[in-house]
Amino acid sequence: MKKLIFALSLALFLFSCDNGGVENKKANPFVGTWENETGLRYIFTATNVQQLTDEKVYWSGTYTYNETNLTVTTNYRDSDFQNLEMYPNPFVFSYRFENDILIIGGLFAGRKIPQ
Repeated sequence: MKKLIFALSLALFLFSCDNGGVENKKANPFVGTWENETGLRYIFTATNVQQLTDEKVYWSGTYTYNETNLTVTTNYRDSDFQNLEMYPNPFVFSYRFENDILIIGGLFAGRKIPQ
C-alpha cells in the first residue's frame, strides 16, 4: 500500500511540474527596422530579413541567430545584388547590441526605428 501511495504521489508531483507547453524563450531582439546614418536599412521579421539601400532591396533571405552569430540564407532571385553568387550562402555575421545600437559584423551599426 505504501508503494502505491508513493507511486501516485510521485506521478502527481511530476505532472504538476508541467509548464503546459509554454517555452521560456526570450523575445527576438532583431524584429523591426534598423537604420544607420547613411540610410542603410535592415528589416527583420520573425524569420526573414531584407537589406535595403536607397529604398531598393539589396538582398533578402531567412535568418537564424544564437548568442554571437546571425546566419542569413539569401534568396538570389529576390536580390538586386549583382555579385551575390560570389559570396557564401549562408552568410554568417557576428553581431552585438550596444545600448540601443545593433552592430552586425562590425560593418553595420544602426538604431531601431520606432514603429
